[in-house]
Amino acid sequence: MKDSVEKNLISCNDVFADICNGLLFEGKQVVREDALQDTKQRSQYKADTGKLHEEERDVSKIWNALGMNLVLMGMENQSRPDKDMPFRVIAYDGAAYRSQLLSGKKERYPVVTMILYFGMKPWNYTNSLVESFRPKLQDCGRLFCSCKKKCRLSSE
Repeated sequence: MKDSVEKNLISCNDVFADICNGLLFEGKQVVREDALQDTKQRSQYKADTGKLHEEERDVSKIWNALGMNLVLMGMENQSRPDKDMPFRVIAYDGAAYRSQLLSGKKERYPVVTMILYFGMKPWNYTNSLVESFRPKLQDCGRLFCSCKKKCRLSSE
């Protein structure tokens, strides 16, 4: 299985929490390993051709704190650069939001996807959805949300 060693490693709550804290909170110990819960990693969609496809996240966990689900966090391992990664990420995130809507629960929480690149070659592709469009769109930054924003969670 592709990336199995990395998947097994980051599926451990202590490792997953450390990566989240390093990437999202500048090393502050915000996400605790005992606050993480494994969650569904597969989604299905029907393509324009009518064919059913399945997507599988490498690892995803719900971060529980303050007595509720705060964030669904996904991690994707990459061993080689993928120019279509922004499209894959938005598909994973969209499927997770759709799952929340279809669950019938009133609870809604953000979805965050982190890409862990283990390759030897430099990643020379953009991680921006807008910059991935062909042909290039000029002056359209306000039309799309940015997935590169940092956020701070507060108990207030």
